[in-house]
Amino acid sequence: MLIFSKPDCPYCVKAKELLDSHGLSYVEKIVGRDISSERYRDMIPGHTTVPGIFDGGLFIGGYTDLVTYLKKNS
Repeated sequence: MLIFSKPDCPYCVKAKELLDSHGLSYVEKIVGRDISSERYRDMIPGHTTVPGIFDGGLFIGGYTDLVTYLKKNS
């Protein structure tokens, strides 16, 4: 999994905790440090908030989408 996040983002923290609780490893990229905000927005048209979560090349969405995704795929 790949998660784009920002410091002090409560939904980013919840997403990482959820991934941890499922034993799923992830790589975290910090928007504004590891990737510019502009590039992040360009990567995911229509999705301007964090977290932005990918499983392989598949864009899952944000935290709520991750919850749904994990329920469907567990």
